[in-house]
Amino acid sequence: MPTMSIEQGLLVVLLTSIIAELAVCAYFSTALRFVFALIIPPVVSTALYWLPNLARLQDAELRAWFLLFFTIWFVPSVAASLLTAGVVSWIEHRNRKKLRSEANQQ
Repeated sequence: MPTMSIEQGLLVVLLTSIIAELAVCAYFSTALRFVFALIIPPVVSTALYWLPNLARLQDAELRAWFLLFFTIWFVPSVAASLLTAGVVSWIEHRNRKKLRSEANQQ
């Protein structure tokens, strides 16, 4: 089975987190978007690290390396997810404000 580097894993977690966050933004309110931005990256990071290694769950070396991989994948992914939620919320707020001002002018 081919292995994945830290950088490849980071790219997978980032892209998955951003795509999932965009899907969340399409269906949920602003507050829930930011909650999901904090939930999605750790779930994806943990799943990406442990799912290929489920048979070796008790391996001490894998458990020791988990924190390093989790931190490197989790922190940038949370930042990207929060940024995505913030940008989408800002765009929606700006569009609502523009629509209200156009409706008031008519």
